[in-house]
Amino acid sequence: MGEGDNTPLPPPSKYESFTDYNLHPSEVSKLVICPMLLTIDNYEEWSRSIRNNLRSKSKLEFVDGSIVKPDSKHADYRQWGIVNSTVVAWIYNILDASIRSTVIIPDDAKTLWDDLRDRYSLGNGPRIFELKHDIADLVRPVTKIKELTMDSLSIGNYHDSKAQIYQNSIANEQN
Repeated sequence: MGEGDNTPLPPPSKYESFTDYNLHPSEVSKLVICPMLLTIDNYEEWSRSIRNNLRSKSKLEFVDGSIVKPDSKHADYRQWGIVNSTVVAWIYNILDASIRSTVIIPDDAKTLWDDLRDRYSLGNGPRIFELKHDIADLVRPVTKIKELTMDSLSIGNYHDSKAQIYQNSIANEQN
């Protein structure tokens, strides 16, 4: 602008850069914000990476619960919906196809985040231990079953195998 130019500056954006409700024009919903896809066995590494990326974009608060959905009459309601939907899309974009096919896209990013954590985090360790123990008890009478390990099966397949071993064991006892 020249010295004599009286052209007014545009008003500052209500959502300044690096704030929770700001989305840079390049931050579209098809953006892939993490270099790895979530698979059945890499949740801890994946979640650290995505949390770091969300933090760098000032969006971590949408998944950790710090930002809650405002009331529909609140001035930020519309922008919350836009940013939240974008965060949901970013997370969905970095799910392996086998996981993506089992995920129902929720209305908010925190619900999606919590669902993925509950399904795939190592916090399921006690349940995995219990399943292994149950299978060990069932495998003893079944001689045709080779060693069954979590390394070779997903949790779902592992649980299905446990059920199959149990059913075979009952059938053998009845014969």
